[in-house]
Amino acid sequence: MKNKIYYLINIFFLAISILFINYTGIFQMKFTIYQFLVLILIFLIIHILKFFKIYLILLEEKIPLRVMARLYIKTTFVSTVLPYKTGELFKMYTYGNEIKNYTKGIIAVLVDKFFDALILCLILVPYGLIVNGSIPKMGLIMLVFFIIAVIIYISFENTYYYLNKFFVFKNQTKKSVVALRLLEKACEVYIKTKEMIRGRYLLLLILTSTTWAFESIFIYVMAGFMNIKTGFITITNYISDAFFGINNVLFNNYIYICTVIFLIMTILIYFNKYILKRKNKSL
Repeated sequence: MKNKIYYLINIFFLAISILFINYTGIFQMKFTIYQFLVLILIFLIIHILKFFKIYLILLEEKIPLRVMARLYIKTTFVSTVLPYKTGELFKMYTYGNEIKNYTKGIIAVLVDKFFDALILCLILVPYGLIVNGSIPKMGLIMLVFFIIAVIIYISFENTYYYLNKFFVFKNQTKKSVVALRLLEKACEVYIKTKEMIRGRYLLLLILTSTTWAFESIFIYVMAGFMNIKTGFITITNYISDAFFGINNVLFNNYIYICTVIFLIMTILIYFNKYILKRKNKSL
């Protein structure tokens, strides 16, 4: 029954994603074969780095590399095509289903986003203050997310022990029992988060910063091919428009390239599965 639900959810998200594809935009891209190959090469480097980042976060779950690659391809395709980051829910669900722990699936994606937020804060906040005298909206959102996450992570243990002792010894009511259960759930999340990043802070930071460096190179190269004047503001606008879902010619082309590559890969994955099933039935 669980497998049927999983397959139905996969079919639903993949079908919706295919409907959301901007096919007109894809066919309107005006790159030469050479330019397209250069962009694909940089694009693949970006996503190889992103893949190893999420693989590193889920390293202790011992997911086979081949399985992890398959999960990354289809979840990235969905999260790229669907608007307003709704595809991230599918990503959380898919990873959670694979490791038989949906909480860990959610945490893995949030940890991934946390390191993105850290690097973006280090770029957008100083740039906004130096150039414009104010922090851009995107930088402010990332900064707030980063600060809240760090405060919760650092202060959790002391807060947990204090509240646990308070509800056990000083406030023995039905509400305190509910509060204790919630505390235990929160503690589980905290422990799982620690397990995912223990000993991997530096590697995750290196992978995240290298990914964003190649993403910046991708924007500069694409803008050059399109005869668009580039500067650091081009990068910040690209990041901001990507986050808020605002039309941006560079980001749109990134989406189109991503859609084409990952759609083809996803089709090949399911076609290969179908062939293997047919072979197993015939044996």
